Amino acid sequence: MLKNGIWGWAIRVGVPVCLVLIACSHCPERRHPSYADLAPSIRTVLFLVPEVNIFEDLADGSTVWQDAGSHAARSHVQEAVAGRLAEKHLVIRTAGPDLMAMEETRSVQTLFRAVNRSIQLHTYGPQIFPSKLRSFDYQMGSIASLLAAHGADALVLAIGHQIISPRRPKTWISVALVESQGRILWYSMQGANADLDLQSPEEAQTLVNATLQNFPGGSS
Repeated sequence: MLKNGIWGWAIRVGVPVCLVLIACSHCPERRHPSYADLAPSIRTVLFLVPEVNIFEDLADGSTVWQDAGSHAARSHVQEAVAGRLAEKHLVIRTAGPDLMAMEETRSVQTLFRAVNRSIQLHTYGPQIFPSKLRSFDYQMGSIASLLAAHGADALVLAIGHQIISPRRPKTWISVALVESQGRILWYSMQGANADLDLQSPEEAQTLVNATLQNFPGGSS
């Protein structure tokens, strides 16, 4: 169920969801300079299990990680992202437990966590680097062997974050498309400064839909 606050207010008065979503620096998506040349050749994607974490602010001022809630939200985001990718006419190879446990996969996720933070900070704010907006060029190193082992053209990575708090509720999702040499071809971040609940399949789907609305798709 949608909670009170900005998100609920927007729904009640009919303000489009996109006006509530954070889209710092005007555009919610980022594209590598080589995007137009490389994106059309992507037909099959390897999708790693999203890294989704939910935290709750307690009355004493401390913050705790919600284990069960995070796992539920991870499942909802994974299902929502996979569904949207399928609608884009892409072949999806979803990583199973064995692949997610591999050192190479864990390293990719760890690196993306750091790169994702840099992208948010320097292209969405508050520490904007104009050069990164003019030429969105973030690289993670070659993932050619990982893609080849699973017959994929590109990798899809997703991170989600939610703070349950009466004072500073915040929820966001980031999704990236990475080609074989490690260049992030496409990236989008959407969020809401409201108590949007990723533990709700419907609310997770809503945020994922907004995040992936301009995701490049294969031919039908």
